[in-house]
Amino acid sequence: MKKMKLLILVLLVIVPVIESAEIGFSGDVTVVSTYVFRGLKQFDGAALQGTGDFSYGPVNVGFWVSSFNNALSVETDPYISVTLPTGDLETSVGAYLFSYDFFSKREYSIYEFFATAGYGALSGSFYFTPKQDYKEGDETVQLVSDALYWVELSAGTTFKGADLSATIGYGTFSAFFTTGDAEKAAANLLLSAGKNLSENLSVSWNWGIALDDYTDNIFFLRAGYGF
Repeated sequence: MKKMKLLILVLLVIVPVIESAEIGFSGDVTVVSTYVFRGLKQFDGAALQGTGDFSYGPVNVGFWVSSFNNALSVETDPYISVTLPTGDLETSVGAYLFSYDFFSKREYSIYEFFATAGYGALSGSFYFTPKQDYKEGDETVQLVSDALYWVELSAGTTFKGADLSATIGYGTFSAFFTTGDAEKAAANLLLSAGKNLSENLSVSWNWGIALDDYTDNIFFLRAGYGF
């Protein structure tokens, strides 16, 4: 509950500074052959995912959902981001709330802060997950025992109608969820090749290449419909 209040408080602080803007909405529905997040396969099997994003001036509020554990559970990740007035350098800051079975088990949610920057075909992101725990009766349960970080650097281009990109990820976030050690860091390279089949429908082929001893190489397919 405290994590949700934090997101609401951020929204209440930001919205009044917006003088005038139009409300926009966008989203997508996506099928992936394997649910991969920061180089880690979440479970065996395909997943159905989707995004709903509301924009109001520089503020974006939305949610990302995914089936989990072969559709036995649902991951629901609300988020908020603010685009900063930095000219040609596209920057933003915001927060995520990673939640599993959000409406029935809010105490298992983990929040994360992020900052992004992009210029042309290049972009970078920094994610920070503070130390977190929750109360279960008289017992304190640790969700994240030590603060974690994750850094991504990406580059993309278009070649003969195909969208090509490469993303290097590095940090303690992924290593923590494989080794449980926040002192270590994991690294991976994600190579993607995508194609727009229509104005709204796209497909991509993705190769996750492990650059550490904690994760595995992963190949997965993605098909999405945006609106």
